[in-house]
Amino acid sequence: MKKALDFIKNNFVYFLAGFAVAVALISLIIGQLSPQKPPVPTNQPIPVFNPSPASSVLDSRPVGGESYQKVTKDDLDQFRKDSLVSKLIKMLPYTGTNFSLEYDYSTNRFFYALTSGQEARGNEELDLFLKNNQVESRTWLKNLMLKSN
Repeated sequence: MKKALDFIKNNFVYFLAGFAVAVALISLIIGQLSPQKPPVPTNQPIPVFNPSPASSVLDSRPVGGESYQKVTKDDLDQFRKDSLVSKLIKMLPYTGTNFSLEYDYSTNRFFYALTSGQEARGNEELDLFLKNNQVESRTWLKNLMLKSN
């Protein structure tokens, strides 16, 4: 008996850990073996704590059987313009007779340069180049900047 007490004193942490594991296992076994009652349905409705959506949100919902378009005609027009500008970007850098046009991906900017002394012709040539590539206006090119020589 004395040897057992000395063993427990010398290895108290191990004894305590083993005891905790044994208690946990016994608790799990009892929990699994005890009969469980099936849940009893209640007649109370489930409470809803969220506020109801505003009527303006309900009015904009799609109606069944009808077509519903969230994208406006202006959006579609902008998508078309952006698509044409993307095609133009793939052609850059471009150098004409009196102008050059390039696109910087890191800054998302277009840069154009005009031949010195031929600015009017360079502007005309740039506009013609854009129109030939279905870009109808310089305003379609966001962040268009004149590059100084």
